[in-house]
Amino acid sequence: MKKILLSLFAASLLLEANAQTTLTLENHGLVPNHQNPMLITSYVEPGNEGKNVAWDFSALNTKTDFTGSLQEVFSAKGSGIFNQSNTVLEEFGNYFFFETTKDGIKQHGFVSGNGATTIQYTTPFEKMRYPFKYGDSFAGDFGGIYSVNGKETGTIKGSFEVTADGVGTLILPNGIQYPKALRVKEVKNHITQIGTNQYSTQDITYRWYVSEYRFPILVLIKSAHNYQNGQTSSSTKAAFNPVILSNINNQKPNNNRLDANLGVNVYPNPYKEKVYISYMVPEESMVNVSVYDLAGKLVATLANATQSAGEQTITFSAKDQGFATGAYLVKVSIGNKVVSKKILEL
Repeated sequence: MKKILLSLFAASLLLEANAQTTLTLENHGLVPNHQNPMLITSYVEPGNEGKNVAWDFSALNTKTDFTGSLQEVFSAKGSGIFNQSNTVLEEFGNYFFFETTKDGIKQHGFVSGNGATTIQYTTPFEKMRYPFKYGDSFAGDFGGIYSVNGKETGTIKGSFEVTADGVGTLILPNGIQYPKALRVKEVKNHITQIGTNQYSTQDITYRWYVSEYRFPILVLIKSAHNYQNGQTSSSTKAAFNPVILSNINNQKPNNNRLDANLGVNVYPNPYKEKVYISYMVPEESMVNVSVYDLAGKLVATLANATQSAGEQTITFSAKDQGFATGAYLVKVSIGNKVVSKKILEL
């Protein structure tokens, strides 16, 4: 009987671990050709940390909406500066350059909407590590150079700490609830030097994630500034995602997320070692993923089987297959729909 009880206890711990939301490249990576619709709202206090928390934000007052867009680097202003980046996030006309890999996300730079102001991180800011789950944390330093119209005008230097500090149920307006939501707390302290002027800033950001959605469901940001003349100022930002997944534990992927190209993405592109190919299967279907050279010759079959509903990711490397680097064509067939993407191995 004792052995049975121990086995049941171990099984319950395993189920609890599997039930956790864990951030991964495949499900949460910042990869091109994804859009993130958000509603700007009034700021509220983030609530408690810990396990089995109920964060009730049902009374949020929405103000306006916006959409963040993940793009290929070559399509953004200033793309030539950030050679290590493989994706760029555009929000409110500004561009944030990231390097997304299987190990995590690093920010390499920023370009303002008019292209005049840039920040080039000589020591990148590490935004995320994969996999990342409740209780995980990491910290480090970052630094960079401010430039205006191509001329260096100042520096930025600071530290960061990122912690998955809470897991529980997130409650949003209109009765939307997200069980098993993971909260990630990010604290950045940095000093900015522009000419002879210097000021310090602390940014505290809370983001809530779920397994089934790539982007944060809710974001709360509070910033505090201290100037060398003794003056201080503060600001807040808040936004949440209006996607309705109220029964997310049992719900199949929302077909509304399946756009005209079947959610097919290839990243990074161009690439050096291997390319990630992700796609959305709306319901259990026959899936074929194949790679061809530009003459139409089949190079590799990466998948050819019935797959269950959900987002899938596989990889390809011409070098590993014994072929030369260069341009290839990826063809993804899901049911009776076919999408093709051109890739370039450097």
